[in-house]
Amino acid sequence: MKISDIPQNVSRRILLNLYTPIEKEQGLDTKLNLIFNKDLDLIRVYRLQEVRKELLEKERKRLERKALYGKRRRKQLFKLHESGFYKSYLQEDKIEVLLDEKTRDAKTFRRKFRVPYIIFMKIVDEISNSTDSRWNCLKTQRNEISESAGADPIPHTILVLCSLRILGRNLFPDDVHDLCGVSETKIRNYFRDFVMIYGSYLFKKLVKAPSPNDMDELNKCMYPYKIVGLPGCIASVDCVHVQWEAPNFLKHSCANGRFGGKLKTMVFQVAVSNDRKILSATQAFYGTMNDTVVARYDSFVQDVLKGVYRNVNYQMYNERGQKREHAGCWLLVDGGYSKSYPHLQYPVSCSSMNLDNYQLSKHKESVRKDVECCFGILKKRFLILKTSIRSTREEITAPIFHTCCALHNWLLHHDEVTLVTDASGVNGMEYPSDSESDSDDEDTPNHFYKSHNNDYIRRLRYPEDMDGYEDSDDNTDGDGSVLQLGRMTNNEFRGHLRNNFKEQKIKEGIKWPKYSRKKWLKQTRSR
Repeated sequence: MKISDIPQNVSRRILLNLYTPIEKEQGLDTKLNLIFNKDLDLIRVYRLQEVRKELLEKERKRLERKALYGKRRRKQLFKLHESGFYKSYLQEDKIEVLLDEKTRDAKTFRRKFRVPYIIFMKIVDEISNSTDSRWNCLKTQRNEISESAGADPIPHTILVLCSLRILGRNLFPDDVHDLCGVSETKIRNYFRDFVMIYGSYLFKKLVKAPSPNDMDELNKCMYPYKIVGLPGCIASVDCVHVQWEAPNFLKHSCANGRFGGKLKTMVFQVAVSNDRKILSATQAFYGTMNDTVVARYDSFVQDVLKGVYRNVNYQMYNERGQKREHAGCWLLVDGGYSKSYPHLQYPVSCSSMNLDNYQLSKHKESVRKDVECCFGILKKRFLILKTSIRSTREEITAPIFHTCCALHNWLLHHDEVTLVTDASGVNGMEYPSDSESDSDDEDTPNHFYKSHNNDYIRRLRYPEDMDGYEDSDDNTDGDGSVLQLGRMTNNEFRGHLRNNFKEQKIKEGIKWPKYSRKKWLKQTRSR
């Protein structure tokens, strides 16, 4: 039988779909040539006729349903001018008001989306104007309904606002749908792509540890710790747990993080400077891993332990009240880290009878609160980290956290948070001297001062055995001028810190750093 014997009302599309997979791998033109230039098998013709009958039967049933129930409900189209986000934040008459951060609308925008309007516009422009192929999935997307049906294109501005709203308030996609009019599926997919791509790009750009050769940045990080009596420290390090609401059932036991495994968490190790700026953050680890294990995979902590910052010099008081040159930066941690390295200083649980050890440990605990304050600010600013991450995908937890860290640093830079160095702006906190040691102090038990005289206290200040510390020149570079941190034990360096803290609080005083937001001060003064 020839091709001419086939009924004319059988479409080409049906003919193409009925060919073998080998024939389907060929191009469209080749397929058409095969169909109209060759004879068809009788069996295939019979098959075409059966398919035609089935199609006609389906079309008949569709027409019957249409006549019985009417038209199928059309999917809701996206109308840009009817969107709540467009009416409130994207109209031309609203932009000038939102760019002025003193206005109430601008403050409302930042409260709802956690970033000022100027940062939001920079994010949109960076995505729209980027030539990187990684951004192709974030290009302007359209609704599933065709343009002929009346759907408007969904701009980046709407989708970025949806993503920021989820990060800031941890809303469900259907809640955001009620606000902007975009479908839930579109919001969910765009949010995943936004944190996966933009989080990685922005994190590498804004979250960076100071370079060993950049002395200005290093001095900026070390100065707040210097005035509080801990010279050489560049950051505080700790781990933070983020609740993971929907892990895979195979990973339930691995993600047991808090409250006896009732909460499934992912843990991140973060290094924070004294001004609450995030210097580094690790990838996501299961909640069952402790701080010591996570520190092995932290590149910043490992660089400090390997001596990358060993050429950074600073001065500390010795037990004779003379300044001595030291080299090598260190980190301030809690008691959950390894105690083998002098680069990781932690508060020691010591007896209250040793006043110097007691005060130094309590002081370390107080100074180390900067990293805890940073975690509180981060979770309060982005509620998705405080409540839970609602995703079964493990690989999305780290991009969400990194995106929040990058936006946090961006906000600090935008607000111009700086250290107040003048005498009026720094809060002074003086520890009791020898003459005032019999007075009451919150950090030292009252019974200690009441039951011991000053001579005994003075002997405790200079014990013969200071946790194994001896002021010798074994740790010098050879010329006896610089003490290297890498050549000391943990107890030895703690002894150096104890001597410096004791002498500095007497000669210079311990001053707590105070920070100001210049833009906020300018706004309040202009009112």
